[in-house]
Amino acid sequence: MTAWMIYVVAVTILLSGAALLAEQAVHQRRGPRRWIWALAIVASLLIPTVVSSVSVQMPDLFAPAVSRKIVVLRESASLRLPFVGPAPAGAIGGGEADHARIIKRAWGAASAAIAAGLLISGAIVMRRKRHWRSARMSGADVLVAPDTGPAVVGLLRPRIVVPAWLTQADSTQQELVIAHEQAHLDAFDPQLLSIALCLLILMPWNLPLWWQLHRLRRAIEVDCDARVLRYKRNLADYGATLLAVGQRRSGYLGVAAAMSESASFLEQRIQIMLKKPARWNRGAAATLACLSLLTAAIAAQIMPPNALKAPSEGQSLGPAAIGNYLGSYRVAGDHLISVTGDGARLLAQLPGQGPLEMVPAGDAEFTIPALKMSISAIRDGQGRATALVLHVQGQEELTARRIDAALAEQIKDGLARKVALQVATQGTETALRRLFAQLNETPMKLDGIGPELAAAIRRQEPVMRAHLNRLGDVRSVEFIGVATNGADKYLVRYEHGTAQWLISLDEQGVVLTAFVGP
Repeated sequence: MTAWMIYVVAVTILLSGAALLAEQAVHQRRGPRRWIWALAIVASLLIPTVVSSVSVQMPDLFAPAVSRKIVVLRESASLRLPFVGPAPAGAIGGGEADHARIIKRAWGAASAAIAAGLLISGAIVMRRKRHWRSARMSGADVLVAPDTGPAVVGLLRPRIVVPAWLTQADSTQQELVIAHEQAHLDAFDPQLLSIALCLLILMPWNLPLWWQLHRLRRAIEVDCDARVLRYKRNLADYGATLLAVGQRRSGYLGVAAAMSESASFLEQRIQIMLKKPARWNRGAAATLACLSLLTAAIAAQIMPPNALKAPSEGQSLGPAAIGNYLGSYRVAGDHLISVTGDGARLLAQLPGQGPLEMVPAGDAEFTIPALKMSISAIRDGQGRATALVLHVQGQEELTARRIDAALAEQIKDGLARKVALQVATQGTETALRRLFAQLNETPMKLDGIGPELAAAIRRQEPVMRAHLNRLGDVRSVEFIGVATNGADKYLVRYEHGTAQWLISLDEQGVVLTAFVGP
């Protein structure tokens, strides 16, 4: 997920650069700027989402804490124990899964905090409005506050609020202030600013997005100045009014469109109003516009870090070849791999998971990029697959043998009943406790453990022992349900933490699969 977030930030930075160039191009032609930054904010959210959803598997923010790559491989094809550590098998504590879970929680907390802040800010302004008096100024209905404004407050029914000192100012200043705020109302600037801020709630960690909001606020004010001066108002009087407003500090109004800004920005606004068009402005505007479009195109072309490679030409399978692989393959116990066809594609469905494409990688060789897993098919003399051998990180992990359709349906029906009943299989708790004891032995005997699972445990022994030492002694084992792949789920409380274990047995009580996660 961290890589995906870095990708999003990179795209946002490029789009910010494109918007900055476009703003300079528009400045040469004295056009409106605010829509450029509004579009940049929307594009910064939309482009990474669309590109990811079309090309890759986007991180699911609301999925269970274990990342999808680890869950699919370790739960549905779990003839091994994926303990924490540097091994690519996955993470339980302090690894990729925990890291992703922490990021998701922090993301949600930040979004909730910003949303709560906006609601509180709005409530404070609403409460303050009750103490402001209504009045008319330069032909407009306004609210007069002791030390707040000039600004426009409110989203659904925005109102102009002016400070009390403005009621004592001369009529020219009053007229220009009201003209400025009325221009905000006519252009729906308060609504635009509020929508932009609400969009930022979706990605509060994206700092370039906040800079875009900052630029949008400034563009709104510059555009408003241009609209006011468009009606032949005196530039000197308007500049003097801006300075007069800027010298008096306004009360806090959150994100309201306000006439008063920092002294440095007021100076910039006046310089923009005073600047005269240069002779070469058309050529400069065209050049900047082209650079802006080029930068935006580069941003759209950046691929997410987990983009899936499509199979190259020459690796596609014909209908006859696809038919050689279709069917059900029994992994162990009630675990099946179902291979189906979708046009010219082969799809493998592992227990408890949706179909994933099997990308041809050679003669009877396939990869599943989403899992970083490869599959080798064992074929008979007619080229029909009789078994599938699954490889992870180049090692043979398990073999799934073809079974007929009747047996496959029988297994699926039995699995569906077991999942519906949510009753523990007799002996799984005893087997799990025995497994805990064996994992602490030196050397490990692993009696009552299937050979493939035992081999996987021994391969991961150093990582496993380090993880178990951190958790400490087992305090309790509690059955909490049956997983979608038919394994019994247990919540295990340790001296220094908790973990969920999934375990399944064969008819003789031998442990076939074991999986541990947060």
